[in-house]
Parts: sequence; structure tokens; C-alpha cells
Amino acid sequence: MTSSRYSRLNPRIANTGLAGQLPPEEPIQFSNTINPRPSEPLPSQSSNGSLSSILNKAAKGTVTDSQAYAGSEGNLSRPPAQRQRTRSSLFRAASSVWSYSRKAVSHFSVPKVAAPWEHEFSEKSGTAPPPSDTVRYFDPRRQRRRLFVNSSFQWLMTAIICAGLAAILYGFTTFNTGVTSTTKHVFNALVTGLSICLGLSLASSLKCFAQMMRWRFLASSYRSLQDFELVMNCDSQTQTLRLLWAGRTPNQWYPNKTQVMAFLYITVNLALQVFTALLGLTYSIDISSELVRLTYGNVSIVDLSYIGNAATQDLFGDDLSSSTAQFAQFSTSNTWGITGQDYPVFFDSFDEDGTGFTQAVYRNEEFTAYWYRFVDQSPLANSLNTVTDRTVNCTAECQEHKVVAGGYAGFDSDDIDTMWDVTWVDDDGYNNTWTINDVATGATTWLANMTSCGDRCTQVYALQSADNNTDDVPVPRFFSCKSYVSQVSNVDEYVDPAKYELPDVQSQYLAGAIGWSGVQIENTDGSLASDLQMVVYPADSIWSPPGNYTELGMADLVMRFTAGAIAAMDSGAPRLNVTGYGPAPAQFLNVKWKYAGAILGGIPVAQFVILCAVVGFANKAVIKDTSHLSTARLLRPVVDRLGDAGCLLTGDEIAEKLGNYRLIYGVRNSGGAMPPSGAADDGEILHIDVVDESEGLGYRRGPMPPGRYNGLSSPEERVPLLQRRDNTERATEVRARRSTLGARARRMSL
Repeated sequence: MTSSRYSRLNPRIANTGLAGQLPPEEPIQFSNTINPRPSEPLPSQSSNGSLSSILNKAAKGTVTDSQAYAGSEGNLSRPPAQRQRTRSSLFRAASSVWSYSRKAVSHFSVPKVAAPWEHEFSEKSGTAPPPSDTVRYFDPRRQRRRLFVNSSFQWLMTAIICAGLAAILYGFTTFNTGVTSTTKHVFNALVTGLSICLGLSLASSLKCFAQMMRWRFLASSYRSLQDFELVMNCDSQTQTLRLLWAGRTPNQWYPNKTQVMAFLYITVNLALQVFTALLGLTYSIDISSELVRLTYGNVSIVDLSYIGNAATQDLFGDDLSSSTAQFAQFSTSNTWGITGQDYPVFFDSFDEDGTGFTQAVYRNEEFTAYWYRFVDQSPLANSLNTVTDRTVNCTAECQEHKVVAGGYAGFDSDDIDTMWDVTWVDDDGYNNTWTINDVATGATTWLANMTSCGDRCTQVYALQSADNNTDDVPVPRFFSCKSYVSQVSNVDEYVDPAKYELPDVQSQYLAGAIGWSGVQIENTDGSLASDLQMVVYPADSIWSPPGNYTELGMADLVMRFTAGAIAAMDSGAPRLNVTGYGPAPAQFLNVKWKYAGAILGGIPVAQFVILCAVVGFANKAVIKDTSHLSTARLLRPVVDRLGDAGCLLTGDEIAEKLGNYRLIYGVRNSGGAMPPSGAADDGEILHIDVVDESEGLGYRRGPMPPGRYNGLSSPEERVPLLQRRDNTERATEVRARRSTLGARARRMSL
């Protein structure tokens, strides 16, 4: 087999005597795989220019004071086996996988549209094949497009993170019941995690921008070796800080462009990180002054076992079982009803569970029922309260009776013994004469019967005394009502339901609250003269309705008074502490959207503006891969000056050793000179190189020319592209003619 002219570049072939046999191809790392094109085989070397003399030379080495590496003899034998392999199939499979993975190269590939450093050769139809498989084509428009796409991916990631932060901030502000400890931990974890991701995304984007712009900076002017290396490492903020001082122009007091750009790069880095950190100052978790949240612990509830107030506590203290203390509950019930008469009334559905209001009562639209939702308080602060789903229902029904005598507040008779008597007719048609002396013209006297009318029921009566001077109550009217108070609902869900219940006796006190006075009339022998207690309300009171009130209206007054008494009692009566879910300060996320929106919206906008500026600036130079191998290939002319010495020297030591000469990142044509500014693609092979200022080639402003780039300077690669295309077409035509003539000759011979 004909030996390859590139075998001299591969010591593995040259030293082992395998120049006539190429080693098996291995995939190249990353995505820069070289696909062989269907072109003619490379011409073999002549006998004078063959590599046989090189292959026949013995490997040489240099020895200085110690033995040095002298190359391979090419006939190394396999060392004897030190271990005996097992015959297990599992071991053989694992060994084969390990052996393959140890020698293989990663095939992870980045999409070409996002890889601006990949300058693949065009494969359009009609294009002549490249003279070498290492030739690449630089197209500024294609590079600009890929620069933009590559940077847009990073910008999109930043925009998604900012949108996620905005969504989290908005989502947690919609928690109507406040945030719990667990919710706060989740919120802090999400915001912290996304903030870290945002910082990393911004740092990665700026690093990518620096890696793009450095080639444009390196191609803009001649620099010393130390400055050249600092610009190569400008993606590191530490090296950029060094460049602020090391990149200054001698004998010049004002900063040059390099220093300005280095300062801007550091400033933008710091500004974006500061704005990311300032995001944490745009929101806070505050305590709500209106809402509370439920926590398990001690909770304060109204004591329904005794209807008392501050006065009963002062009078009776803890001795609430005495007859006097028990009798005091009558007047206390009426007092709580008077207190609750100004509480607002809301229309609501009794079956609905939801939020309610403190110091408020509820009724249905049919005016047939009133109820109250109990309010739990925090033992630490009365202002911390919450409306529960425990409710008590109040109902009443009234019937009007005919008054046959009396009812004029004593103004219809001069007889002292009968002037306060009122005779009314019951349902059975019997006349009932009662002495009602607590009356006033135009006013309503409510009476409550201390005898029971059933479970949790109290009999209530109303007398509307006639007023001869006005038309409010033209004639006396009398009503009998039955008032009911239900059990407290939804108490079974609590730890100790008995403490939340309303006993039967107390429910009867509350049911007749509108008629209790706390005063009883006794005979001389100590017996009760009547089971009735009565209270007269002023004529302008809501409890003294006009004379046109119906039975339904009178029942509404009874229910409203009872519900108000329960509401006022829950607000100001003695309370007790129980274990359960009670109100605690509710914490809410408060976001200052004016600042948070400016930061979360400004960061992507600023990054996009920087992106466009960087792409437009950096596209004037050929963007090379960030691979160390690619960089080493570019800097080969520099390090070759050291020879075999200095393998452990630092970058500064190498620059000092080489005299810190000045160089530039530029383009050479096939003759070794720099092409003129704005040169078009004429098919000539160009070369990216670091050019020494001492070569005297000068500096050409403007973008690097498009075209084919390789670096080898063989004669065949100096032929322009169009000329090679014409030669290829002529060769193809010649081969076609030869095959046609051969076919005719074969037919003639037959």
C-alpha cells in the first residue's frame, strides 16, 4: 500500500514500521468529526521524496547528565501475563465494555447551529472537493447566525429563570390564608435555588461573551505575549483584573480601549450579580393586620355554661351555682340582647361553610331563621380571632290574639285596681286577664314565661299599648310567641366537644332574652305572684314596632334579639381556654412589584442588548473553539521557539524567556502575507496564525476575509478554488470520453 505523506506527522506509524498501513480511524472528540470526501487519492511520494529514509533512521535521543527518552524500537513484545483471567461470561462482558469505553472518545455533540466555532466546508452541489480533509470554510454570515443562536440559548435560559421567579413571587402572594412554616421553607428553597441558577446563568453567559470577544481583541492590535495571554484568559475575572493594569499603554495617563473594555466587563459582571442579590430586598413576609391562620394549641372560646358578664363575675365570683347567681342569667341575657342590637345582619345560607364576620348575625332571605357563627380568639391577643363553622340557630313563631279589655297603658280607666289589666282571648276562646303594669303608650312590653314550653324553648308575649295621640299604635295588640335556640353545630370535630355546647337551660335563657327583666314578683308568703317577667321598650326603639307589624314581623324581632344576645355574649362574656386550632398571626408575602418587576424584566433585556453588541463586535474575527487542543495548535509557533525546554515554566516565565515580543491574531495568505482589508473569497487557501510584529506585515483593519482556511502550504493548495473546479470538470470530461471510446472499441471487436 502506498504510504501516506502525513505519516511523518504520526510517530506511532514512523517508529513502528507501519508506514504502509494506516492505523484504524478513531472518532475525534466533541463534534468536530472529519468526514472523508469522495475525492481522488492523494499522490504518493516519489522515491526521492519518500519517507523510507525517515522510517529507516534509528530513533535518537539527547542525554544530558541522565538517561533521556530515546523513542521506541518498534518491536516491543507483550509482557508476560501477571494475572489469570476468569472464564466467567459476566467478567468477559464487563472487561470488553471497560476496554471499549477506555479507548473510545465521547460522541457528545452540540448542534451545529449553536456551535459558532465549527467552520465546516460547504457541501453544496457543484463545489469542488477540498484538497485536504483539514480544510475549513469561514463564512461570516454563518458564524454571525451561530453566534446569535448560541447566545440566544443562554439568554432564553435566563429569561425562563426570571419568569419562574416572577411566577413564584406572584403565586405565593395569592395565598389568602397566609403562609405556613412549611410554605415559607418551600418558598425560600425555590427562590434561593432559582436565584443561584440565575447567577450561574448570567456568569456563564458573560463568560461565553468574553470567549467570543477575545478573538476580536486579539486581532485588533499587536500585543505583548503577556497581554496576549491575559486577553486569551479574559473569561476569568481574575485575569481581567490583571489586564486593567497590565494592559495599559506606556507613557499614557488615560485608559486605552483594552482597559475600558476590561473595566466594563467587570462592572457588568458585578452589576448583574448585585441586581440578582437586590431581588431579595423587593419582597418580605409580613404579619397581616386583617387575617389570621390556624395553629394547634390553646384557643379562647366563650363559656356557654353560664350567661354572665363582668358584673356577675364581680358579684358572684366562682360561686355561680347559687340561686341568686343562676337568677342573674335572666337579666344578663337581656343585657346582651340590647348590646347586640346594633350588630349588622347579613344574608347567608346556613348550609355554607366559609368566612364570616365578627360581631355580626346572619339570616335567610325568608326571614324565618337567624343564626350566629362563633368566633375563636387567641389567648394572647383579642385582636387575633377567627370565625368558625360552629353555629347556633334561632327560630320563632308568633300568633296575634284579640284584646277585649285594657291595653291603653291605664288611660282607659280610673280604677286603680283594674287600670293595668289586659284581657286577651287565647286559641281555645278563653279570656285571659293579666296585670301588666310596666307599660307606656305607643310602646311594646315584652314578657317571658319562666315555665318551659318544650326543649330549648321559651314562651314570649308582646303587648302593644295603644297611643291616643299618634297613629303608630291606634289600638292595643297582643301576640304570643315561641322562641327556640338550637344546639351548637359542628362541635364533634373538636377535641372536647362538651366545652363547646350550649346547655338546655342557657338556651332557654337566650330564647326569651327579649322579655327577661331579672325581676320577679312575690306574694307576702314568698311565693311567686307570676311566672312572667316583663320589659318595656321605648316607643322609638326597634323593639317597639308600629301597629301594622304582622306575626312574621314580630317573630323576626324575637329571633333578631336572641341572635344579637348570643353574638354580644361571644364578644364580651367570660371565656375559657381549650386545646385546638386557634388563630395566630397570619404571614403574607408582600412584593414590591415596582422594583421586583424592574429587576426581573431588566436582567433579560440587558443581557439581550449585550448579546447583540457582542455578536456584532466579535463576528469580525474568526471564532475558534474553546478547546485546549485548538488553542495549542494556534500557539504552536510561539512555543516552538522554546524547543524541548521549559515544560514546567509558567506563562509569565515563557513570555519572559521569549523576550515578551509582540504578536497579533491574524490571517496569512498562501504566500505568508496578510491579505488586504475587505478581501473577498478568491478560492485561495488562507491560514489563521499568530503573526510576529517583527515580520513587518503590518496590521490590516476590518473583518477577516471569508474563504478556505487550513495552514498547509503545499503547491496544490495554492491553486485557487475556481481553477481547481475547472480542472476537475475537465478531468471528468476526459474520463467520460475515454470510457465512451472503450465501449465502442469493445462493440466493434464483437
